[in-house]
Amino acid sequence: MAQETSYPRRFKFKDIQKKWTKFWQDEKIYSFDINRKDQMFSIDTPPPFVSGELHMGHILNHSWIDFVARYNKLKGKNVYFPQGFDCHGLPVELAVEKKYG
Repeated sequence: MAQETSYPRRFKFKDIQKKWTKFWQDEKIYSFDINRKDQMFSIDTPPPFVSGELHMGHILNHSWIDFVARYNKLKGKNVYFPQGFDCHGLPVELAVEKKYG
């Protein structure tokens, strides 16, 4: 026999996403205050780089850094964690030329 709970039977992903996105924006969870000097934590990582077929190493390489940044943000530190993708297009262009001519 199923136990009664206060949880809904179906999880409403879109509603939950809207709720937490609004909270993060209202609380400025991902903001960095350049004028705040206490508890500053900075991670300067190289951008992801195209290197052949995707594999777990691509995920692992950035996941642990993301974990450390988020952990420090949750501890109340002013975290500077710029993210981006910049490989000047050349590796992508070469991979396309190699595969498709």
